[in-house]
Amino acid sequence: MVRERIIQPRGIRSRARHTARVLAVLLVGACALPHGSTAAGGASLVVITNSANPVTDVSATDFTRLFRGERQFWNGSSRVQLAFSKDDGEDTRAFRTRVYGKEKDAFRAYWLKRVFRGEGTPPMMLESTTAVVRYVSQTPGALSCVATGDVGPGVKVLTIAGLSPTAPHYLLK
Repeated sequence: MVRERIIQPRGIRSRARHTARVLAVLLVGACALPHGSTAAGGASLVVITNSANPVTDVSATDFTRLFRGERQFWNGSSRVQLAFSKDDGEDTRAFRTRVYGKEKDAFRAYWLKRVFRGEGTPPMMLESTTAVVRYVSQTPGALSCVATGDVGPGVKVLTIAGLSPTAPHYLLK
């Protein structure tokens, strides 16, 4: 059996393939956006604390020090209580990479080392983002990072270096 091949000028076929590849990449990229992110550039992650916490803004340096356990107290005497979700979703991985530059196992090792050296208290690891938001809303001094869409009652969103989550250069974009 002889197969017939339709001969097209090379330029048309390669342009069609290129267009198909570009569309596939765009489609995959759009589907891979983390929960809560927006194509218009809104922040996908926000820092939350208990609504009774008088702090409304942290510097970029303090943000890192707070989440790494290097700063253990808020201004005054209230202890920082970190809380994270055990869920290993896109938002959790993005936050862990941005703040710690570590994968899940390295993140655990980081906190084990700090605890064994007497340098801090490990974060509360809760079952879900909903549990994290509930914990932060009920715990004075609690601090976490969640997707924008997961912010609930009893918590407030902190600005970082004076920038709100909607600002173009917000640290967690």
